[in-house]
Amino acid sequence: MVASNEEVDRAHAVASARKEDYGLKRVHPPKGNHGSYSFYFEDVDSNWWEIECRAPEISYAASVAAGDPVAPEMEAGI
Repeated sequence: MVASNEEVDRAHAVASARKEDYGLKRVHPPKGNHGSYSFYFEDVDSNWWEIECRAPEISYAASVAAGDPVAPEMEAGI
C-alpha cells in the first residue's frame, strides 16, 4: 500500500515503462474502486500484485477498531 494516488500513478508509470525489464506479463491501468485507487500487474510466475492507496476510513486499522459488524435484527434480538 502507498500513501497517495500520485504514488500509485508513479508506480504504474514505472511498471509500464519497465515491463520487459521486470518480466511483467500484464499491467492494468489504475482505477478507483470502493474507496481505493490501485492497479494490478502480473509477474513472470503468473502471480498478481496490487499497488493501492486506500482512503483512511477503510484502512485495516479503522476496520478493526470498528469491531465486528452486527445485523440490526441481531442487535434487536429478533
